[in-house]
This record gives sequence, C-alpha cells and structure tokens, in this order.
Amino acid sequence: MQSKEKARLFRDLAQLVKSGVPFPAAVETLSRHARGESSAVLRGITQRLKHGDRVAEAIEAQTGRLDPLETGIIAASDESGTLEVGLEQCAQYYESLGEARARIRGKLLYPLFILHFAALTTALPRAVGPNADINAALRSAVIQIVCIWLIIGGIVAISKMLIAAARGSRLFDTLLRNLPVVGSLRRAFAMSRFCAAYNMQLDAGINVFSSLDASGRASGSAVVAAAAERAVRFVREGKSIADGIGPTGAFPEPVVRAFFVGESTGSLDHELSRLAKEYRESALRRMEFISEWLPRMVIIGVAIYVGWIVVQFYIGYFKSLGDMMKG
Repeated sequence: MQSKEKARLFRDLAQLVKSGVPFPAAVETLSRHARGESSAVLRGITQRLKHGDRVAEAIEAQTGRLDPLETGIIAASDESGTLEVGLEQCAQYYESLGEARARIRGKLLYPLFILHFAALTTALPRAVGPNADINAALRSAVIQIVCIWLIIGGIVAISKMLIAAARGSRLFDTLLRNLPVVGSLRRAFAMSRFCAAYNMQLDAGINVFSSLDASGRASGSAVVAAAAERAVRFVREGKSIADGIGPTGAFPEPVVRAFFVGESTGSLDHELSRLAKEYRESALRRMEFISEWLPRMVIIGVAIYVGWIVVQFYIGYFKSLGDMMKG
C-alpha cells in the first residue's frame, strides 16, 4: 500500500475507535466503503477477527500489504488500551512519510525533464552534419529514454527489495545503515518507532521481555530487533536493559543513556516519549534534506553529461570540416 493510502486508512480507524466504535465494527464499516488495497486489508482483518484473532494478530496476518511497523505499534497500543493512539501514530508516520516522498517526487520532475531533454540533445549530432541520419537520431533518443526509465525502475525495485530484506536480515540492514545520508535516515526512523512502541507497552504494564521483542519488530530494523533479543537475555540474568543494548552498537548513545537514567529514576516513559519525538523529527529533517539535494545532484550530473556530449559533437564536427577542406 502507498503511504498516503495507509495514512488515510489508519486515520479513519483512529477516529472511529476514538469516538467509541469497537475496532471490529470500525473495520467492518470502513470495508464497505473502501476501495483497492485498503478494501482487501480491511476484509482480511475482519475475517481474522471473526475467527477469534486479537487485533495485532489480525493485522500481522496482512503480510505483504502492511509492515511490521504497524503490527508492533498497534500490538503495543492494543495491550495498553490506547488503540486509537497507536492508530493515530501510524497515521501520522505515514502521512509525514507520504508528504516527504511527494515533495521528493515533485522536485524530481524538473531533473526528469532535463534527462529527457538530454536524450534528445545527445541524439542531435546524428541528425546534422555531413552524415546526417534523422532515423538514427530518433532511434538513439528513444533508446536513451527507455534506458533512463529502465534505470529508474531498477533503482526503485532494488531499493524496495533491500528495505524489505533489511527487516529480517542483519546483513542487509547493516548495509543500509552504513550508507551515507540513507543510513542516518533509516537509523532515526528505527529509533523513533522502537521508542514509541516500547513507551506504549511500558504504559500498559506489559512485561519487559514481550515489550522488547515487540518494540524490536516495530523498529523495522533487523539489527535493532537482534539487539532487543540480546537485551532480553541480559534482563533474564538480572541485568538492566541498558547493559544489554549498549555494547551492540545498534542503539545510539542517547537511547542507551535514556534507558540507564530512566530505569534508575523511574522516568523511562518520559525519556522514551521525548526520544521518539526527537528521532521522528530528525528523520523528517533528513527526508527534507534529501528532497532538496537529490534533484540538484541529478541536474548537475545531467548538465555535466550534456556538456561533455556537446563538446564531443563540436570536436567531431570541426574535425569533419577540417577533413573536407583538406580533401
């Protein structure tokens, strides 16, 4: 599902639940008016709820359409009796993500135009000069445009595959976390989701073992999930969560320190709420940075490429003229 569609779905569910409508009734009501993937998700959730599944189980069963993020956060909020809060949080997350992606796509329209213009420009030398061939120029332009879209499609497909793989593979997750810009963005979103999910379960009084497991899955990061599993083993041995997550490197120092201070002073809920907000805002700032600089980098690259083609054209053109004059 697209971010915008997910945001709308969770927003509608949150409003209905907040108004006092039971979750099963809210899902069934929306399913009668929904279209596309939202309709399929709502029907699937309704069927699972009728079979006796809990809310989190019904949502988790919609694998492929919904992500572990929703499952973890909604499971935590359902257990705490604040389901509308979890639904609203998911709506806000996907709304912000959708807006950021829309800004990036909007700002990429001009570079995309430049890429197509470059394809036509680089084909122009075949249409002029002593050996002009208009058909060859058109073929060259079409081939370049097709290649542009194949490259764009390949980048998008590979990105989606890597992100999906990173949820369950520490190798792929580590790879993404170490990429410039993208890595810091991914870490910020993972920490925001982890802290938010753990805070909700803390408020619900859920045991620390289940809370760590669910929060690790909610992070959407295999590295964070593995570190959370390690922390569970430490806690079973009578140690603190901070002792478990600190040496892994999966959690930044502010989060480790927050667990240490929060567990010592009883203010962990306040610390986690603050960190969840800080990391979410940090991630959105990084998205804004990408939306500003990615189009600029594309334009610069295209300008350099077109300039090189123009220079090569004139070199070849004047060389042909020189050869003709000599002949």
